[in-house]
Amino acid sequence: MSALQRYGRAGMALKAAVVGVVAGCFFLLVCTGQGQSLRSTTSSRPGTTSATTQAQVSEKDFMKVMDQHCVGCHRNQCKSVQDLEKVHWLVPGKPEASPVYKVIGVHKNPKGIYHNMPAADKQVIFDFIKQMKSN
Repeated sequence: MSALQRYGRAGMALKAAVVGVVAGCFFLLVCTGQGQSLRSTTSSRPGTTSATTQAQVSEKDFMKVMDQHCVGCHRNQCKSVQDLEKVHWLVPGKPEASPVYKVIGVHKNPKGIYHNMPAADKQVIFDFIKQMKSN
């Protein structure tokens, strides 16, 4: 018995619609970085955003990442963006020259890599520094 005979024309149309919706959801997830937020306009690789697609990152979002990953060991230096600038850990507009960004994931010890964080958090650091204006 064929599917047409089993489900009739209405059943076949419903099946085609369901397959289309599932395929569309899969395509959407793949194209947006495997389910990352649709409002994010940044690349999945830090440092690869262009001026036209760079997400605006608030100081609050930046400090939230710093609190999650850095304050545990660097409490005195990570109290504020101004403190990070005073100790020259941020170079406004230049993430590649900023120690806060350069150290992410590069230091190793016998227990593994430290100064590490997820790519999305690294992207927040990059975007925030890139959008900073020098004083």
